[in-house]
Amino acid sequence: MHLTSQRIELSPFDHSDLDLFVETSMSPVMMEHVHDTCSFEEANEIFVSKSQPWSMESDGWLSFGISEVSTGEKLGSIGIKIINHEAKIAEVGFMIKPSAQGKGFAGDALNLVKGYALSELGSST
Repeated sequence: MHLTSQRIELSPFDHSDLDLFVETSMSPVMMEHVHDTCSFEEANEIFVSKSQPWSMESDGWLSFGISEVSTGEKLGSIGIKIINHEAKIAEVGFMIKPSAQGKGFAGDALNLVKGYALSELGSST
């Protein structure tokens, strides 16, 4: 599954997202308002868990890499996690690398995930 706008494409995590995920997870500046800074090993373990196949019954994250359409450059990641299946409540988290911040990429990614959640996830539970 791929979610695409004019500027970005979201695709499920794969090996091509690993380096940027590890880099951001180990950065104290990037993780300041997210979680404790990870070690290399912890970041790799988290990536593996977020890369697992996902279904509507999953308690984990549906994670996407964010890439710029025109260049293919990896910009960050975004994920959605259903925290209450019965009430249809989810949380979203994203990380955008510093050089791509302030350019609207996170907003674009959030709109794509929101549209997917409302059309696909909202009607499936």
